[in-house]
Amino acid sequence: MALADGGARKVCLIDLDLAFGDVAITMQLFPHHTIEEAIGGEDQIDFALVESLLTRHEQSLMVLAAPSLPDARDRVTATLVARMMRTLKREFDYVVVDTSPSFDEQTLQALDETDECVIVATLDVPTLKNVKVALETLDLLNIAQGSRHLVLNRADDAVGLDPSKVETILGMPITTMVPSSIDIAAATNAGKPIVIGNPSHPASVEFRKLARKLAGEEEPAAAPEGRSGKGESSRSESSSRGALWRRNRK
Repeated sequence: MALADGGARKVCLIDLDLAFGDVAITMQLFPHHTIEEAIGGEDQIDFALVESLLTRHEQSLMVLAAPSLPDARDRVTATLVARMMRTLKREFDYVVVDTSPSFDEQTLQALDETDECVIVATLDVPTLKNVKVALETLDLLNIAQGSRHLVLNRADDAVGLDPSKVETILGMPITTMVPSSIDIAAATNAGKPIVIGNPSHPASVEFRKLARKLAGEEEPAAAPEGRSGKGESSRSESSSRGALWRRNRK
């Protein structure tokens, strides 16, 4: 949502958790078409076909929804994923892919097509163990070397682990730390992402910082001392909206 910026940039989100994708329901979308309808049509993939499967969010974001039933997962081939992504890259400024939590063939194909890889971790030992294994797998497959970004979710939970420990365990710096907040869960349940429903929320601020970093944009300059009124802050905020995750290669 930060990337789309209300339609300022053309952005497509692919829900590639093919068995249990929840992008549509989380955003209160009711897609008439999903990626399932392209199964078997790998050789006929063009933008007209792909566009007919997309669902538009009210904030101008386009979504390619996951199948409604999990039995379609094994029928979506890696070739179909690759051709879908390449077709969308030619038409959109950014394509964001929400993968499944496993290294199935579709996820591996998507990762192989990816320019930037965002990895999410939380402050618990089981998750950190799984993220560590995932990073080692990416190393073995030579995927996204030098283009990985670590997002620490619920970063202020008091659970005996601190961010510096996470960096040591995973061997990479934290890019963004998203604070815990009941407001995020409430926004999810309401179907309105927090960056839209509450742009000034600390989590929204962090998401936009991540977007700017991935877009290669500089942080907005701080207001001069003595000029920190609402008007100045509003202009800084308006000019600082950034982009998220995957750059288009033409």
